[in-house]
Amino acid sequence: MSSLLPERGFVRDYLVRYIGRDGQGPITDAPPLFHIATAYTLLAAAFMDRVRIPWAGGLRPPNLNCILLANSTKCRKTTVVETGAALFAANEELAYYLGPNESSAEGLLMGLDERNTLLLVFREMGDFLITANTWGERLKPLLMDLADAPPIYWKRLARQEFRISNPLVSVLAALNLALMSEIRGTQLDWHSGFFARFLLIAPGDLDGAVSLNWQPAQTIMFPPTADEATRIDLGNYLKALRERVAKRGGPGAVFVFESLDPASAAGALFSSWCAELNALALDSDTPASFDRLQLSCMKIAALLTLDFTRGESKVITEEAMTYATRFCTAAANSLRAVLGGYAPTVIARELQRVERCIQRAGTEGILKRDVLRTAHVLLKDFGQLISTLEVSGRIVVERDEGGGEWYVATEFREAK
Repeated sequence: MSSLLPERGFVRDYLVRYIGRDGQGPITDAPPLFHIATAYTLLAAAFMDRVRIPWAGGLRPPNLNCILLANSTKCRKTTVVETGAALFAANEELAYYLGPNESSAEGLLMGLDERNTLLLVFREMGDFLITANTWGERLKPLLMDLADAPPIYWKRLARQEFRISNPLVSVLAALNLALMSEIRGTQLDWHSGFFARFLLIAPGDLDGAVSLNWQPAQTIMFPPTADEATRIDLGNYLKALRERVAKRGGPGAVFVFESLDPASAAGALFSSWCAELNALALDSDTPASFDRLQLSCMKIAALLTLDFTRGESKVITEEAMTYATRFCTAAANSLRAVLGGYAPTVIARELQRVERCIQRAGTEGILKRDVLRTAHVLLKDFGQLISTLEVSGRIVVERDEGGGEWYVATEFREAK
């Protein structure tokens, strides 16, 4: 297989110089694919406020959300996340964009209100994924909204109102894979579109092969520390490239890429890869997760072009697209591996029954008690099912002053 490691640029330096200590031996025996994904997320976080790419008739920032998934502690997923965050922390300009340690909707919005660009780091994302009806449930829809980079984000919370222009967030997180099958709430997250907004990366090697049972070729019993000078040097490189990109940018110092030409080598490669990806999506219960990989691939290709050309080219290169498609193929294979170990079909059937029940009620909607009686779902699961349908935009929840609630399918609510 072809290597995921570029021949030059930041991602290569991150793995060879920073993680591998220039051939002196790596600082961790974590899966190389985890480090590749981390390097791309750091690139995204460094340039999401300076770069835009044409997509679906508009311009999108190259923000990325990445979750490193593994069961075994041998994969060192938390160490990988901390090592990546340490590179940002070592540079004063980059450290400014590190998000708050408080993992709550309020804490995140306060951070974005102060500086609208953040890299959020979750050393164990399961801490809030498994928390139902509390701060974790409020954070999920917020992260979903921010993943799509809205021009304005308005939110009223109990104690404060936020109105934030151009909020930009990238996420680097670790997650225990066992939660995917053990916690019902995370199963619902597949169908709400939450996980579709993340690159889900399983353990893998530089040839792109992934395995949930990945084992290191050799265990490092006493890992050496990362070289501080290299960490600072790579941070300074990103800072200098940010400054260069700002000078080359247009209004607001924003560097806008040209639309990808389908007739170009990069365009032909992307089209061919998308066709292969679409074939995978047809066999999936969660096709949206595969569909969104197309945009992630375009973002990574733009970031690599920026890196390879030092900000000189606004045309995505074939070299950049080659490495972007290789990595995103590994991400697609990761997704297949995760879905292969966890089948969300039971949840899908329950969601389908509830949604059809609400759709049949038409414009008048249907009361909670009637849905419970007709759809044959358990009361203890009902709240999460309704929340999933609401967050994914498939139903509207109406409430009266007495606390009662009823539900209307979005198609009928919009028709009123």
